[in-house]
Amino acid sequence: MLWLFLFISFAISCSLAAHGIDIATFMGPYSVSQWQCLHSHGIDFAIIEIWRGHHQLADHFPIDYLTAKSVGIYQVDAYAYICNNCPGNTAENICSNILNIVPNGFDGMLWLDVEDCKDCWVGTPRERLTFLEGIAENCEKKGFKIGVYSGHGSWIEVFGSADFASGGLTRYPLWFAHYDNKTSMDDYERLKIGDWKKPVMKQYSSSYSLCGITGLDVNYY
Repeated sequence: MLWLFLFISFAISCSLAAHGIDIATFMGPYSVSQWQCLHSHGIDFAIIEIWRGHHQLADHFPIDYLTAKSVGIYQVDAYAYICNNCPGNTAENICSNILNIVPNGFDGMLWLDVEDCKDCWVGTPRERLTFLEGIAENCEKKGFKIGVYSGHGSWIEVFGSADFASGGLTRYPLWFAHYDNKTSMDDYERLKIGDWKKPVMKQYSSSYSLCGITGLDVNYY
C-alpha cells in the first residue's frame, strides 16, 4: 500500500500549492476582464510593482490591487524595486510614499526587489546591505510585512558573491527566482544565496502567455 500513500501525499501537496503572477509597472494596469481571465485560469495570487527604482512610485498599483481583489484573487502583494544610486531612494521616502499610495485595508506583503540594473548601485557590498536593511526596518515600523526577492545571479551582481551574508534581511522570507520552468524548490540547494536556508516562494518562469498577456512572470508556493 506504500504506492497508494505516496500517491495521496503527492495529490495533497499539489492541491495545496498556490500559483500566481507578478507584474511590473510597464505591464499594467490590467482590465477587469483580464484579471477575471487570470483568476479563472488558476491564478491565486498576484504581486504588483509599487516602487520602480529611478522612476519611484508605480501609480497604477492601487487600480490593479483593487481590481485583482474584486475578482476573487485572495492574496495581492506589492514589490519595490530599489537601488541606492537612484534619486529619492531613501528609506523614509520609499516607505512613506508607499504607505500613502496603498489602498485602505492593504494586507499583503511588501517584497524588496534585490537585483542590479545600469548605474543603480554604488558603494561596497556592506554599504549596499546596510541600505537595504534600513529600508526593511523603516517599512516594517510603518506596519508592512516585509519579504525579500532575489536570485542567484542577481545576488551576485549586487553583492559580488552568492554567499555574501544577508545580515538583518535573513529574518524576512525569501522569494527566490530561478527560471527552470519547474514548480519545485529543490534547485535552491545548489543555488543558495545569503544566509537563507530555504525560500518560501519561487519565480520559475518569465515567459508565460495567458489571457492575451505575454511575458508573464509566474510563481508558486
